[in-house]
Amino acid sequence: MRGQSFQGRFLTVRTDCRPAGKRPWVRGLSLVEVMVAAALVAIIFTGALMLFRSATSSWSKGEDQVERAQHIRLIGERIGTQISSAYWKREGGIHLKGSADALFFVSSSGDLVFGGDLVEVGYWLEPNGDLLTYVESNPDFDFETGNPESLLKAIGSLSFSYYDGEAWLEEWDTEIKHAMPRAVRVRVSLEDSPEEVFETMAFVNTAR
Repeated sequence: MRGQSFQGRFLTVRTDCRPAGKRPWVRGLSLVEVMVAAALVAIIFTGALMLFRSATSSWSKGEDQVERAQHIRLIGERIGTQISSAYWKREGGIHLKGSADALFFVSSSGDLVFGGDLVEVGYWLEPNGDLLTYVESNPDFDFETGNPESLLKAIGSLSFSYYDGEAWLEEWDTEIKHAMPRAVRVRVSLEDSPEEVFETMAFVNTAR
């Protein structure tokens, strides 16, 4: 009989009734096991996706911050160049007026001896964090007119200080001081990194 063999008086019964030479049976996964495996794969995929999005967001935020920091440096250089060419005249209302958070002055776009023009310039920070400026090519010297434009958003702080040759002051008005400051210092920080302050110091060429 197939599946049985005799050895002496002992009967040996083969419990494996598969045909000889066939591979062992492999039990398939149950529906519950498949669902559990699918759930684990979904959890792993979701976690990886969240990590990827977080890394991408951090990278994008860092890149944006670096770009804005570069803009601040360029703005600082622009302000410094304009302040260096600030112009003051006792008669005619051409003056400089600055506080700790705003600065208005008249600057020359070139050498006045050789036909350079005067422009009215202003810088200040809005409560919403917008750094505003205006440049008026036909100055009326009242610092109340002009069309402001936004230079950069999300600015945390903007401050000006004025050097009289001995100390740094928080405000300056040439109509009161009857002189220009020796230098003007500008400090700017970003809204999301207030501890990093960008500083520009410009010497006023027309100071007496």
